[in-house]
Amino acid sequence: MVTRRRVLAAGLSACFGYTISGCVRLRDLQPDCPIDFAPSLIAPVFYGIRDYPDPRIRVYFPSIDGSPQQAAILAQCERYPLILLVHGDCSGNHFDQWFSLPRQLARSGYVVVVTEFGGKLGTGNPEDTAPLRLVHDWMRSTWEFRDRLLSAPHTGVIGHSFGGTLAAQLVTEIPASALVSLSGAFGQLGNPASALAGIRVPALFTWNDIDDPQLGAELFTPKKPAEGQPWFDIGVPKHGVIFHGGNHGDYLGADAPRCARQGTCFLARSLADDFVTTFMSKYLRPEFAFTAFTWVPETLFVRPQDLPVPPAQGFYAGNYLQGFGASGQASARPAGPCVETVMWETVLGSGSTFVETKVATG
Repeated sequence: MVTRRRVLAAGLSACFGYTISGCVRLRDLQPDCPIDFAPSLIAPVFYGIRDYPDPRIRVYFPSIDGSPQQAAILAQCERYPLILLVHGDCSGNHFDQWFSLPRQLARSGYVVVVTEFGGKLGTGNPEDTAPLRLVHDWMRSTWEFRDRLLSAPHTGVIGHSFGGTLAAQLVTEIPASALVSLSGAFGQLGNPASALAGIRVPALFTWNDIDDPQLGAELFTPKKPAEGQPWFDIGVPKHGVIFHGGNHGDYLGADAPRCARQGTCFLARSLADDFVTTFMSKYLRPEFAFTAFTWVPETLFVRPQDLPVPPAQGFYAGNYLQGFGASGQASARPAGPCVETVMWETVLGSGSTFVETKVATG
């Protein structure tokens, strides 16, 4: 079916490959770039990693080198939005736990900082987020590739568990454009309604229906009256994903002593990565990614096989959006162990749907 979204995408890229409205060639905008396309949701690349001692962070960035540890940043192309990732109180090695999400975002045209600081509630006191603001300011003022960052407010913040509350506070303190809360424990705050109502940027919230209700991370359940449910305290635009049968630590890629992992859907981490990637692509696009956002519907669900053919004969596109690639969308809740409820409320309207993973066991 031809949709308005696809007509817009076709109109913006109808001249010669990856171009912009008015038939300006992307090569003219980035003449020294070694590739002739802009890294984005519809044109992924590889990624690189660098660790820094002070502040202690790990930075992921777009690259076309095959070895992440020795990779060079893709420095002569577009500029990239900055994303900060704040861990929760799961214990363990946070750099080992958080790798698949920042890796995929970097491949999609973002610079992602995994911070060492996190794991505490954001109570509203500016001291709670001071270390995170230090990281933000260091990246924009001192990082050696700071000229590759899009200027403020092209910043996103992602937080898990307690880190979700820190992330929600941080987006009220720095110039930011997007927030993601992965099972943010807002129910443990003294006034969660105030914290949620204070968010003024597009936001994505995810949680599960197994252990998140006890941990204060459940924002809405269809079985309860709407009145008093935290979901309705959040402003528009907002998106929500409920992982049925999930666990609080399913987002993590390594052992987390305090957070249960591996619920009934072994692809929960990949699905969360994919929802975050499409959400950021919709609301916080890289500099020359002129059409990528047009492929993301209100559901945020986009299968890679339904996207345009990636450039360079797909050389850089392997193992990308794997969770969505193994999933499908349904209007009624499917019967199975690996189902997500997807909700949204934007200026265009509100609604809900279901996403079912076709392969639910490893």
